[in-house]
Amino acid sequence: MLAIMSNFKNFTEKIRCRVIPITRDRRVWLDEKVVDDDLYCAFINGRSYELGEEYDDFLYVTADNFVELADVILRELYARGFSSSDYKLVNENHVHLDYSFLSDNMPWTAWRNVDAIVKGDITDEKDCRRDKTKRGRWMGYAELIQTIGKNQAHKIFENL
Repeated sequence: MLAIMSNFKNFTEKIRCRVIPITRDRRVWLDEKVVDDDLYCAFINGRSYELGEEYDDFLYVTADNFVELADVILRELYARGFSSSDYKLVNENHVHLDYSFLSDNMPWTAWRNVDAIVKGDITDEKDCRRDKTKRGRWMGYAELIQTIGKNQAHKIFENL
């Protein structure tokens, strides 16, 4: 039995986190993203987006462990003009394994998918940590429903 187990490749564990930043007046940040060459088209919230087309999506970050995750989230939020005072993780149990038996070169990765709801305030326009290339916008509940659908918007707000 041990001999069989040792034939399996080691895998690394990484965290992929969907970050939902929300202000005290209950506005949610969505990143403005572009469908890139690798995707050709994307199906998001019931709508198909073509290559090069812009769409609104949540902020996603990756980290090697939970200790690193908080730092990554803070840096990404500061770059978008948001300072956080509190965050909580929800949906911590979903894990999927990326692997290939065909390619020896491809590392096996166990992705732990989590959501983080982050509360805080929009920072001053002159905040030196802001990155002008990070595009996106703040949306109220009604606008969020139009963009991502009623069910997903409701799920977010019931977790707050």
